[in-house]
Amino acid sequence: MAYSSITYADKVENNGATPAGRFGADDLNEIKTVTNANGADFDGRIDALEAGGGGINNLTSSGHVGDGTTVTFPLSFAPQTEVPQAFVVGIDGVLQSPIDAYTVSTTTDAITFSSAPPVNSEIVVSTANVLTGTDISASTIISTGSTTTRLLVDRFADTVNVKDFGAVGDGVTDDTAAIQAAVDSNASSVFVPSGRYAISRVNVNSPVRIVGESRELLNGSVLIPYDTTGQSASNTMINIQSDDVSIGNIGFDLIASPNPNDENLDQGTPYYAVRVLEKSDNLGYARFEFKNLHFDKGRNQLKLENSEDVLVEDCIFENADNGWGCASRSGKRQTYNRITSRNHNTANTSVGGADGIKISTDPDTYVDDIKITNCTFTGNSRDGIDVNLGSGRNIIISNNLIEDNDLTGIEVKKGILSALVGVDGEYQDLIISDNIIKMNSQLQVCINCQNTYSEDGAIYRSVNIFNNHLEYILEDGSSTDPAIKLEGITGGRVLGNSIVNARVGIGVRELGSGSVISNNIIHAWYGIQLQTAGVTDLTILSNKIVSTDRCIDTNAGTDIRIKDNELTSDLYGIFLGVGQDYDITGNIIKSNDYAIRVDDTFSGGALFSSNIITSGSYGLYISTGSNYTIVDNYISSDTWGIRFDTGAGNNHIIKRNDFHIDAQSPVYLSSGFSGTGVEVVENTGVITDGQEFIDNDSAATFKAYRNLRGDATTTPTMSASTGDVIYNSDPTAGSYSRWVYTSAGSWKGVDLIEA
Repeated sequence: MAYSSITYADKVENNGATPAGRFGADDLNEIKTVTNANGADFDGRIDALEAGGGGINNLTSSGHVGDGTTVTFPLSFAPQTEVPQAFVVGIDGVLQSPIDAYTVSTTTDAITFSSAPPVNSEIVVSTANVLTGTDISASTIISTGSTTTRLLVDRFADTVNVKDFGAVGDGVTDDTAAIQAAVDSNASSVFVPSGRYAISRVNVNSPVRIVGESRELLNGSVLIPYDTTGQSASNTMINIQSDDVSIGNIGFDLIASPNPNDENLDQGTPYYAVRVLEKSDNLGYARFEFKNLHFDKGRNQLKLENSEDVLVEDCIFENADNGWGCASRSGKRQTYNRITSRNHNTANTSVGGADGIKISTDPDTYVDDIKITNCTFTGNSRDGIDVNLGSGRNIIISNNLIEDNDLTGIEVKKGILSALVGVDGEYQDLIISDNIIKMNSQLQVCINCQNTYSEDGAIYRSVNIFNNHLEYILEDGSSTDPAIKLEGITGGRVLGNSIVNARVGIGVRELGSGSVISNNIIHAWYGIQLQTAGVTDLTILSNKIVSTDRCIDTNAGTDIRIKDNELTSDLYGIFLGVGQDYDITGNIIKSNDYAIRVDDTFSGGALFSSNIITSGSYGLYISTGSNYTIVDNYISSDTWGIRFDTGAGNNHIIKRNDFHIDAQSPVYLSSGFSGTGVEVVENTGVITDGQEFIDNDSAATFKAYRNLRGDATTTPTMSASTGDVIYNSDPTAGSYSRWVYTSAGSWKGVDLIEA
């Protein structure tokens, strides 16, 4: 490239050596210039080239000053070759490309630039007399701004070029030995120029940085399998057994499996593209960076085993067959940021794999401090994110886009029960937040936190699921699989999520010890469902639920608080199945049929307080159970306000409720009801003229007094309880303002209005 007035960083960006933002300034400064005889080169930085003894010593140099016009400059030495790579040419400290920036003539002893160097620019042309066999290994160099002298051989050893070790990069030649030699050279960095390098297996056994020009699969620095036919599961393209290794700006174009249903691995593809092994003592290597990598096809693309202090960032994993894009086993302090993992497929379910990312553990290990953030997981034939552990703590899954995966969006599941002291079978401090998850079918689960064990100690602790958006595209579900599935959790919080078009919004099993489901917005067939026994000490608070069947459905649970929710349903606002000891307070419930239904499997014991209930049929329908307190509610219904059916038991208090009933009575005791201890006290209401406040078709007795209603215009005739009051809804002169039912069994007018 001809010289132009651009910064070093711009030059690197324009030539594609190291795209801006992929590595930091410190990384860029460590990339040095290397050229080779076949014309391949990469741009880096040369800190100083000074004429007349400065900069690189023991080189023949010629110095010049540009004037903005002149392109040809006579050299102070006689060049021995016209090969551009035999010269080091710098303009204002920027190394010039020998491919197209200049030519050298042995006839005129001059250098000619393809464009004129700028005015007052400093031009240095040097030759190391390589063609004469001169050994310059003892030459020294001083970097700009430094006073330290270094041997030139040491400076160039900071970064080596795989082509200096014989790599060809033509996609045909076996470059395994050349790249292995570069990695074994003890250089801090190994540079891989653009090209397609066929390798079988490269072992990384010491700290090194392997850097390419670009991860682009068409024209970047690409590694491809050379020959993997018949290889076993141990076959790996890059096999790492060392601390302090980083790989960046590399593409992996892996051969697609010709027989993805074959479990014999004789598939013409490596079992692993990049694999970090663990030590023999079951400890892990540490400090890894994998940045700007692109994996396409193959089986398992990146596998980490017991690895610590890992950063995987800005990588693409796609099209793996019968394997994982990115997988880690028993790791600690791992961050996965801005990765894309998509379109992994498995046709053989016994092989597994095909998750966007897989985090797992061994029986005697656990994971700690795992972050999966700002990633995209799409189109995989299994889970988007699969965390399958015996034990783990400090796991954060946040700000990810997860869509169109065939099984689960995010699965955090116990697959192995750990024997570690202090973390036995536990997840501690799990956070799943701010993710967008879209599923095609209602048969799929968006977030599954599931404990598959019943042993003592196999529990989750401090699980937080908040601010996620979960959405289903098709309405095709018939199962009870929820958008969020919780099982075996202690101290769980599900807060501020939005769930759209789900079969079940939130499904709960074995959840307790202060868990909270709060401030969620749910549009579903069932909004929140308590699905099995073992749900205790749970608060369902301030959720907004729109349901076609049941907003809140409880098939289990004790000590459950349902408070301050806004529930709108076509059928049931709240359905109480198996369970007992509920506190249902402060809710706004609108239903076309039953606002609250207590089914015949409910054990009883519930407080219904301060709710606003609007129902097309029953405000509160009680089939079974004893000890219900119904107090301070507003109940509007087209039929009965409260109905006690055949199986309802004893000891019910109905007090200070405000009834607005269109067709029937506020309270109805059905013909089969035989409970005792029913008190209907100090209620008010607007009731259809002629209807009793309590419609008793049973043989049960009850206490009712000081109930007020305001719908009569003449002396009432219906039966009532002593102390009941009916207000005159149209008081006129000469009429009573209200009537009281006396112990004599008749209504008496009170407060005659004067003419």
